[in-house]
Amino acid sequence: MNSKTRLLMAALLWIRAPAGAAAEDLQRWINEAVMPKASCRITLDGREVEPTNEHLPLFVVGVEEGRLSGIPALGGDEAVFAAKSVLRLKDAVDYYTQRIKADERDAWSYEMRGLARTNLSDASEPVYRLAAEDYTKAIELGRKSHRNYADRANIYYQLKDFGKALADIDEAIRIAPREIDCQVVRANLLAETGRWKESLAQFEAAIKADPELAEAQNDLAYLLATCSEASVRDGKRAVKLSLEACELADWQDYRMLDTLAAAYAEAGDFETAIAMQDKAIEMLEGVVDSLSNEFRARRKLYEQKTPYRESAPAK
Repeated sequence: MNSKTRLLMAALLWIRAPAGAAAEDLQRWINEAVMPKASCRITLDGREVEPTNEHLPLFVVGVEEGRLSGIPALGGDEAVFAAKSVLRLKDAVDYYTQRIKADERDAWSYEMRGLARTNLSDASEPVYRLAAEDYTKAIELGRKSHRNYADRANIYYQLKDFGKALADIDEAIRIAPREIDCQVVRANLLAETGRWKESLAQFEAAIKADPELAEAQNDLAYLLATCSEASVRDGKRAVKLSLEACELADWQDYRMLDTLAAAYAEAGDFETAIAMQDKAIEMLEGVVDSLSNEFRARRKLYEQKTPYRESAPAK
């Protein structure tokens, strides 16, 4: 399964040149991941709305008429908002902590603090555990949205507690059965635990429900290309699915290029695998160094005409 965190999306963003003195003052926000203060409003799809964790964090990409514009974490149209109404992630953790000290039953602040902690660039196991506790408290206090369960499932995935992650994503799907991204998460979790047939069936259902969802195409391709179980692998289909995912993402997603390289390697076309891996590395250079090193290690495998394999699930 590809390692996916919302913060990595920052590497994909296009930065528009600021215009005028006001824009220069706001330029320091560009490329920042931000969270809202209480009572913050954003303009999204032409409507002013209260941001929810469907949108957060917001990744700042430019300045628009003296306000910031940003991409919601889960994708979609740009949102517009005032700089004074948002906080950088580390500042947001402190902000929500102070609100919780003032009111220990402030469920919204627990939820927002959990989300901020999860997306910190230096998030570690202790930070993830604190974030899981925040989501648990928010849920106990009544914020039982499918997204809160899905976000906590993602935290448990990072902690490799796949049993709890599956329980949470199942609850998220029960609450919102039409949320296809939750089905994709479930398929990946099933793969992590070696439940290959269930994983494949879940991926197929997600793709059937939304053929335009690049993540579903990509993640199934990754499983077919890199699975430790030989009976699951299918290099030819992995290439087909991965090409479709790259097209859907306009060839701007380094994870999908990495998957395409792995698919070509599984299919025995190591020359193309190296070329695709080079594109993925170029896109990452100076942005996500840890992944860049991982991608380079895979490239060396392809030079040796060796496909990449995920580790077998722990028994």
